[in-house]
Amino acid sequence: MKVVNGFFIDALMNEDIPTVASFLSSESERYGFKKDVSKLEGKLRNSLSTQEFPITFVARDKKNFSILGCVGIDYNEWPFLERILWVSNLFVLPRFRNRGVGSELLKKCIEQARKTEESTMRLLTLNSGDYFSNNGWEFIYTENILQNTYDVYHIELERVETRARA
Repeated sequence: MKVVNGFFIDALMNEDIPTVASFLSSESERYGFKKDVSKLEGKLRNSLSTQEFPITFVARDKKNFSILGCVGIDYNEWPFLERILWVSNLFVLPRFRNRGVGSELLKKCIEQARKTEESTMRLLTLNSGDYFSNNGWEFIYTENILQNTYDVYHIELERVETRARA
């Protein structure tokens, strides 16, 4: 386990689901979207039952293991977009922002995506300023979805070669 600035990145566990669903619901409401907590909990629970995607990671405090933030990675669900990996729901509790939590969560997504056959991964965001470009992501276009304007970023993935064990 790699500890950075007093926290580490871990896979979502069943007992994390209510906390993470609550985070995501609150953050969605802040941007004018209504997200049902029980539906979010169901999606998160389903993500634990698969070997591939979706995957959710959490950042945990090293001392008390409380959740400081979360992020998901999955193939897009929108039929009008090509099927590629997307980062979703990057969230860090306000009091832990600007401490590297979000950057480490993004790094974990990239590390996981490099294990696939994909060559790129994308994300879309509202109001991020230079945050993603400062973390190595490249702005590619603006997309209007459901009366909101999103910036779409991508990052090129260098595949990690896996070798068979002898």
